[in-house]
Amino acid sequence: FRSLAGDCVGCVIAGRELVQALRTVLPPYPLAQSAVRAALDALSPAGLAQSNGRRATIIAERSYLSAKLVEAENVVRVYPSQANFLFVETTDAAAFMARLRRFDIQVRSMDSQKKGAVRIAIGSPAENDLLLQALGLPSRQSKSLRRFGLQRTTKETAIDVTVDLDTSAPVDIDTGLGFFDHMLDQLATHGGVSLTLRAVGDLQVDAHHTIEDCALALGETIKGALGDKKGVARFGFTAPLDESVAEVVLDLSGRPFVEINAAWPATPCDGMGPDLVEHFFRSFATSLGATMHIAVKGENTHHMIEACFKAVGRALRQAFVREGDALPSTKGVL
Repeated sequence: FRSLAGDCVGCVIAGRELVQALRTVLPPYPLAQSAVRAALDALSPAGLAQSNGRRATIIAERSYLSAKLVEAENVVRVYPSQANFLFVETTDAAAFMARLRRFDIQVRSMDSQKKGAVRIAIGSPAENDLLLQALGLPSRQSKSLRRFGLQRTTKETAIDVTVDLDTSAPVDIDTGLGFFDHMLDQLATHGGVSLTLRAVGDLQVDAHHTIEDCALALGETIKGALGDKKGVARFGFTAPLDESVAEVVLDLSGRPFVEINAAWPATPCDGMGPDLVEHFFRSFATSLGATMHIAVKGENTHHMIEACFKAVGRALRQAFVREGDALPSTKGVL
């Protein structure tokens, strides 16, 4: 029998002959005094009550996770368990674990025992809800956890992106395009969200695929983080930058539509011309499911592009704000 494993405290209950045999190989003073005190505390009336409470929580959380995990699209089977962990068969254990690692969640691969299997330890209610959120499943804490991550891979690009709509750090972006990184930084910073994005693309061809696929991945990730959209403000924003002014009217409507009104100067911008800017926002709105009207005017291409990204970020910040629990739609769907 073993308990308090973190303190290396255990005991053996056995017949006299076996105990005598074990004593011949038992090292002297095998238990430290701190471990002995921990064991005695655990066996006290208060310690036993606490242990029983934890046991009841683990059993309840195990049932809760078992019922929820079967809804994940990449889970094949959740095996019955009487332990403090679940044995879960997935379609791809490596991909399953990689998705969880984006949320700093570690699970153990059991691929050697069964193809695609992982072992998931039962955590606290908050930890278990984060696990479900990482898998794109609704949870008890969905209202307070608006985080989502995904990997998007094509023949041209490989993108890993994670967003948290309720925190503003970190913002860490690397696409291989310095100006584009700066624009995405402006979008996240003015949107008040945490964004980590890594992209590897065929930049030896041109920037088109990288910019387009980043837009699609980012829109899809934000859509995942928004969840059911209950309580969001939904709509708004205008942002000037020196001689440039960008106005963005945005609606998280679920219906993608983009209209862009701009008289772009003839001067190009480093690695990202106006045509790619407009393509970025059209791709972004498509995967996000948003209606977006952008109007921008100015004399400097760089300033006009930057004003657009800042204004879209501010419009998103305004739309992400929670104003209650109701769905802001008379149709009952958004």
